[in-house]
Amino acid sequence: MNKLKKKIVFLIPTLFLAIAMLFFLIIPFIFEIITISTDINDKKILLRNKPSLSKDIKDYLNKLDEIEKSAVFTSSFIFPGKELEFIEALEKIAESCEVKQNIDISHSPQEDKGGEIVLSIDLEGSYINLIKYLTRIEKEKYYINIYSLSIDSSKIVKGITLNNKLKMSINGHAFLK
Repeated sequence: MNKLKKKIVFLIPTLFLAIAMLFFLIIPFIFEIITISTDINDKKILLRNKPSLSKDIKDYLNKLDEIEKSAVFTSSFIFPGKELEFIEALEKIAESCEVKQNIDISHSPQEDKGGEIVLSIDLEGSYINLIKYLTRIEKEKYYINIYSLSIDSSKIVKGITLNNKLKMSINGHAFLK
């Protein structure tokens, strides 16, 4: 009996230690090995596809070069000294849309490009005429990047507009070539 007790006393802590090692050391390492194996397989798949991805990128760059050669964007830019022509075009649009217009322009030079003209245009007119003005600007040959547009009707009493005149403020820039 004494030998049996010694064996039980020795086996229980040894068994407990083996189970503890299994849960705290071996199982976490198995999960880490599975994770690393999955990552390795993902990297293998990515490396197998890499030549086709680089080929696609080269094809896209070649297509982009072809598009750039075929597209003519030079008419969208304002050439130095031709700012007056741009302003006159805006004035003709305002006149044909029956909109009062006030234009404020300043230059913002950029080193690698020709620069840009910073625009601030204040307009006054009816809603329909202001929309016509925006539509005509959009159809113009000049590229104008509008980053702020606000419409205001200052004479509103209890939700009713007293006159049909609205004020619009446009802030943006056009690019110089």
